[in-house]
Amino acid sequence: MNPSDFSKINFVDKNIISLNNYNSTKELCRDIDINDAPFVALALELEAVLWTGDKTLKNGLKDKGFDRFF
Repeated sequence: MNPSDFSKINFVDKNIISLNNYNSTKELCRDIDINDAPFVALALELEAVLWTGDKTLKNGLKDKGFDRFF
């Protein structure tokens, strides 16, 4: 890994995520993996797709109607 690769990393202030989106995703992820809730909330907040290789998360969210995946 080249040290300049780190310049491509963007950090997001957690305060940009609305309380509504965060609470919704906590409920979505509660019985899948609660640790993934912030990533799902950020995808919702940015109206983006979620890029994950976590099949358990993906399948669990799909079962609950979330289908915004890369």
